[in-house]
Amino acid sequence: MKKLIILVSLVVPLFPFLAVDTINDDLESGDAAAVYGRSMITIDNSYNDWSMIPEVASFSAQGRPYTFNREKDGILESLSIDKSIYWGHNGTNLKSIKAFLGSDTIAFHISSYSPFSDGLILFLYLFKERNKGEPNYYTIEINIDVKQRNGIVYLWERGGNDALEIGTAAVNTEEFECEFSIEALPLSLREDFIASYSFDLTTCYYNRVKRTYEEFFFTTLKVKNIPSSQDI
Repeated sequence: MKKLIILVSLVVPLFPFLAVDTINDDLESGDAAAVYGRSMITIDNSYNDWSMIPEVASFSAQGRPYTFNREKDGILESLSIDKSIYWGHNGTNLKSIKAFLGSDTIAFHISSYSPFSDGLILFLYLFKERNKGEPNYYTIEINIDVKQRNGIVYLWERGGNDALEIGTAAVNTEEFECEFSIEALPLSLREDFIASYSFDLTTCYYNRVKRTYEEFFFTTLKVKNIPSSQDI
């Protein structure tokens, strides 16, 4: 099986990059969030504006990956899904993904078969080219705060010391929406982002007491295939 590898700290994900082959073939409003650029979508925990946006991926309630990654005390393992503690709980099992490309933003609506909980993180591992054994250099992290009903979108760059805040999220019980600014991306990433980049999307749950991460791969999407106002 092809493996997903994440490198994380015990506080927040640190340099979460894929180190080898990239595609795993297994298979009431809250606080208002900022709006980045012109978009049909407002990140405000009210989801009516998503009604006309098509799904870019959906998943069966009975479906599950064959394998997952677990990291505990710095030891990373790729294991059978039968050994997972958190699969199917805490929002790890996604139901659907919607996405919308604004003039200078990308927004996502993500729903789950189980309620979201603090400790859930989503990763978008970005790739310009997919050469076997070649690592990715940029990773987007969607970090949610269920109690505050919001979240932050970060960009990690390989070799960098700090994450760049590029967007925001609003969280409901089993769905959330987020948006990030393409203009906030580094120039080297921004120039070809829409035309050339794709990403692998995973969910990751971190149990702070047991100091354990579990990560689950869902799908690979091309940025240029995300619908815009011209497609709707």
